Amino acid sequence: MTTIFRITLRSNLTETSMPRRSESHFGGIAELVSHVCKTLADCQAVVFEVQGFGQEKWPVDVATDLSVVVEQLPSVLARLRRGDPAVELDFYEQGVERVVCFESRADGGLTVSCLSSSAHWQPNPAEYSCPRSEIISMLSGVLDCFAMWTRVIFPKVDEYPPFAEWVCGE
Repeated sequence: MTTIFRITLRSNLTETSMPRRSESHFGGIAELVSHVCKTLADCQAVVFEVQGFGQEKWPVDVATDLSVVVEQLPSVLARLRRGDPAVELDFYEQGVERVVCFESRADGGLTVSCLSSSAHWQPNPAEYSCPRSEIISMLSGVLDCFAMWTRVIFPKVDEYPPFAEWVCGE
């Protein structure tokens, strides 16, 4: 089955080329995520790509859009794993302004749809069906890559309890 929606985060550098920070306490998860994304963008350490619904490459970047998306991923993944009937991933930053919706089907799979607030772009197709495991695997891969880079940049981040809770979807 061809996936009509794809989100990826892949490494562009080795871990040894990244700056290390000694902090282990932060003002909150949003601040931590934002700082990691800015560092990753400044070092060009990762490539963040989103495609689908008729657009081969969405206008996303690492510094802003990755931060917006990755902050939502633990909660989105927890809800998908629980089988919640409807889950949304919001690309709300200016220039993207789309919501990807995951709706549970009776067979356990998902109907994936995209809503756009832009008059200049509309999804085509607007929805498709796929196995739940495919979406969970794809989103988990993005979160796992982000968590790995967070630990590289902030080696003491696991001493910050909100990080462990956040990354597990608690």
